[in-house]
Amino acid sequence: MNIQLANALSDVSGVTGQAIIKAILGGQRDPRKLAEFRDPRVRASEEQIARSLEGNWQEDLLFVLKQEQDGYEFCQKQMAECDRQLNHYLEQREDRSQMAASTLRLSDTYLGAQFRRFRTRLGAPVAIKAMAAKLARLVYRMLRYGMKYVDKGAEFYQVQHRQFQIKYLKLKAATLGYQLVHVPTA
Repeated sequence: MNIQLANALSDVSGVTGQAIIKAILGGQRDPRKLAEFRDPRVRASEEQIARSLEGNWQEDLLFVLKQEQDGYEFCQKQMAECDRQLNHYLEQREDRSQMAASTLRLSDTYLGAQFRRFRTRLGAPVAIKAMAAKLARLVYRMLRYGMKYVDKGAEFYQVQHRQFQIKYLKLKAATLGYQLVHVPTA
């Protein structure tokens, strides 16, 4: 149909895109009237949206658009149903939200050592939140990219952290005008 809506909107599945698509499927063809569905948060102006909606309205392509929209709405409905079912399931389970991050306190792993350092420096509540976020990122990468997590142990973390501290202190001394000379210990 030579419609370029995706050029004006970054997400056609958003509020503005869905309102425009539903209006098109409802019979509206005037680009100016369609552009009035613009949400105030959209960067593109009504003029830009109206220009992107100028095209030829072919019945066969409108049919395809309707099929695609029906499929999109079906998927959205299925995902909402999954969310409801998951929430129902989670409400029946006991709350163990304190399980993963806070149990790192006793763990002899890289993450455990990192948690203990965070807890000492930032306090327990902040350390738990920071490690929960780190665990969430790790799980996401494992699920999304198929990566495997290999724990290098607490000792590796301690050595790595010590090297970082030495590097930081050398940099700090250099900015203050000092030059450090490494003296091996006996």
